[in-house]
Formats: sequence, structure tokens, C-alpha cells
Amino acid sequence: MAESAEGKHRTAASRSQRAGSKARGRRRPRTAESFHLTDDGEHAPLHEKIYRRIRDLILSGTFKNGSRLASSRRLAELLGISRNSVVTAIDRLRADGLLEARQGSGIFISYSGVIRAADSQSSNRTEDMIPFALGAPPVDIFPVQLWKRLQTRRWQALSSESLHEGDTTGWVGLREAISSHVAMSRGFECSPDDIVVTTCVASAIDLAVRTLKLKGTEAWIENPGYSIAGQALQNAGLNIVPARVDEFGIDVEDGIHTARGAKAAFVTPACQFPTTVVLTETRRQALLQWAENAGSWIFEDDFDWYNSTQIIAPRPLAAANRARTIYINSLNHVLFPALRIAYMIVPPGLIDRFAATQKGLVGGGNVPNQMVMADFITGGHLDEHIKNLRSSNIDRRRTLEHAIDARLSEFLSPATNKAGSHLICPVRRLSVEEIKEKCVTASVRVDSLARYCFEQIESDCLLLGFSGYTVDALIEACEKLRNALAGES
Repeated sequence: MAESAEGKHRTAASRSQRAGSKARGRRRPRTAESFHLTDDGEHAPLHEKIYRRIRDLILSGTFKNGSRLASSRRLAELLGISRNSVVTAIDRLRADGLLEARQGSGIFISYSGVIRAADSQSSNRTEDMIPFALGAPPVDIFPVQLWKRLQTRRWQALSSESLHEGDTTGWVGLREAISSHVAMSRGFECSPDDIVVTTCVASAIDLAVRTLKLKGTEAWIENPGYSIAGQALQNAGLNIVPARVDEFGIDVEDGIHTARGAKAAFVTPACQFPTTVVLTETRRQALLQWAENAGSWIFEDDFDWYNSTQIIAPRPLAAANRARTIYINSLNHVLFPALRIAYMIVPPGLIDRFAATQKGLVGGGNVPNQMVMADFITGGHLDEHIKNLRSSNIDRRRTLEHAIDARLSEFLSPATNKAGSHLICPVRRLSVEEIKEKCVTASVRVDSLARYCFEQIESDCLLLGFSGYTVDALIEACEKLRNALAGES
């Protein structure tokens, strides 16, 4: 007897339901493909960046064990890059045992080890803010309750006018406070009308390059040096030229030999990053003379001046030559990253040009926040905090030095630097890369000096940051590092 139409429909639906049930039973693994390359200012080859990014996603647990990695063609398409770079990175990850190829199925995540922990109290780059990562701010010593009281007082008295964007160059009260602070702490006198408030060093660099119309020209960058500044210069359209740094600071003769006609030079003279050397008086004069003769600009980042080897840090270059120097400083790394307040002091007579450019970019910033910052400065709290920060760094440096001597002397030599917020330690027995590889799953992070070089430089030194970590955290991290290097669990 022929099957009715209704019966046929029920039979088809039943088959479809059974097929769907079977499909769910053998559900295809999730494809791991949603990621982007982080812009960390590092000048590594593209395949190296892809390798590190995928490895970080695997070790952090974002890409789960057993999930399938998107094909090299698909990843290249998503990232808008060459497939060859992706293939090179994948081959390295397979050699590391983090990926495996399955015949006819694709590439799969094959890591089931310890998931690298992230500190939920740190910045938005939480995976980086574990010992001994550089750049971790000492937020644990920041006077949070004091800041809250200042903030509450300001908001209680705040007028509706203060909720507008305000002055393009920053709230006048903050510029006045900064002017007084710089005069007292750095021996550098300037008018509040010469100050522009920005959000960070990179935004200050971008503003200066735009205002001075330097796009397309060359700029010296210290080598090794501050990679974020190098990236900012490149993003603004400059061609960076590495200038060697030695025990006296930036080698001006090397810069002149390589690019005599450069129109800018980015320097950190008070406490050079990452070597921590102080620019000598002879080099200071040579740099200023070059800028004067070439009609070029010096971008001076007064980074870490309070951690200089000298009891009284040298005065800024801008104090000796206002006409050719753009002075830049950030309060974010001194107080807390979310503050988003930095500032620049521009040469006399140029403020209108800078203000006009700034107006076309981002306006005048967060006025209420700038008001609180002004109260923090004028109340003497910034000076007190810098004093506490210097004292804290001395204690944390001493703790780390002793811990290295007691636990890691087999692998690390004593630090070669006496200033800054990190230690520079030559390695023993193992290479820098071997040590970094062993730290991947040890919940510690170390950096190499070579990472901050803009062209290949041989280096056997590790950088260990200490400023942003408590004494107990540093000791515990040294123990973890020792266990990782010794192959102990």
C-alpha cells in the first residue's frame, strides 16, 4: 500500500532528526581564529609576532586544547598579510608541540599544560603585568583614598560648564600646577601658556610631528630604546634612524654619521630606557649643538628622572635650549595607567600652532580629571608620592638583587645597572632565549635587552622589572624562575 504524503513527511522528519542527533554527537571542534596582532611597538619580523600572539593565546587558555586552528590561508586573509608569514609561525608552533597536524582535518591545538594566570587587578594588558614584566606601575603604593577624597570634593563643587571639553591645551589650573611642579622638581621654568596636556607620550609625539610638519623626514631613535616611542614616530610618518647608545648616552656622532639631516631626535637623557645611563654633559652639549646647526628638534622624554643614579637628577635639555626642544613627561607611569594624563612643554611662540593642531585631533581632554590632578599637585601630594616611589624602588631593587644572589646566581650574574625601575642581568649557562622559553609556563615574565633594539645587536642580558611588584611577589617570582630554569616542578 502506498505511503501517505503525511507519512512520508513524518518519515523524512524523523530521518532528519536522527541525522541532526548524530551530528551533535560528533560536533566539530571549535575553530580558533578570532585574534588580532597586538601593536606593542616591537620591531620583530611579522612571522615572529604571529608566532608569539598565537602562542600567548594558547598558553592563556583562550585557544582551547583540541580546538582547530583556522587554515593558514584563512588566517592570512583575516590578518591581511602574506600567507608565508603565517605558515612560518605555524611550523614553529608545531615544532614547539603547541600545534599538531591531523591528516585530512587540519591543524589543532595540542597543549594541555598549565594555563598562564592573569592578574585581574592589573591594567588591560593583564597578561603582561606579572613579575618581572617592565612597565608595571606601582599602583599598590598609590594613595587611592586620598585621590577619592580629592575627586569627591571636586565633583561636589563642579559646575555644569566643567563638563564641556574645555581649553584645547588642557585645563588652565592643571597647566599652572605643572608649571610650578616642573620649576621646583626639575629646575625648569616655563609659562603655563607653553604647556599642552595630552593623554600619553605617544599622543604628544604625534601632536608634535603634525604641528611641526615633520612627516616624511628622518628621526633619530636611541638604540636600544623606547620601542613605543619608535612606533609612535613611525605611525606619525617619520623614518626612524637608530643611533647607538653607550655608557655615555646617545652617541651623537653616530647619529650624525648615519643621518646628519634628520629633523628630530627622541631621547631619554635623565635615565635612558632601557640602559638607565645618564646622558653626559659632553653629549648633552653635542646634541643641543646638532639640533641648533641642523634646525632640528629634540623630543625629550623625562622618563624615570627620579630613578637616576645621581642624587639630584640633571636638569632637562629643555632648560638649556627651549627653542629646539619639545619636553615630554607622563604622569601615567608615576601614578596609575588609567589616569591618561601626560604633558608637553613647547618652545615659546609655538603654542598657538600646537593648540590649533590639538583642536583638530581630540579636543581638550577630561576636565574634571585634570582638576583632580591639579589638586593632587598643588596639595604637595605628587612630590610626596614621588618621594615614596623612590624609596619603594630602592627597597624592591635591594630585595630582587638579594633574591637573585640567593636563588638565581647559577643562571644570572649581578645587575650591571644602578638606576631605573628594572635590573639588567647578564645570563649564565643558558641563553636568553632558552631562559625566556622556560618561563613561558612558569607565571613569570622576563625580557631581553635585544627586544628593545631597533637593529640587530648581540646581547646576553635579561631585563627584570621590579617597580610594580611587592617585595613578597618578587621573592615568590624568583623562586618560580629558579624552579623553571632548574627544571623543577
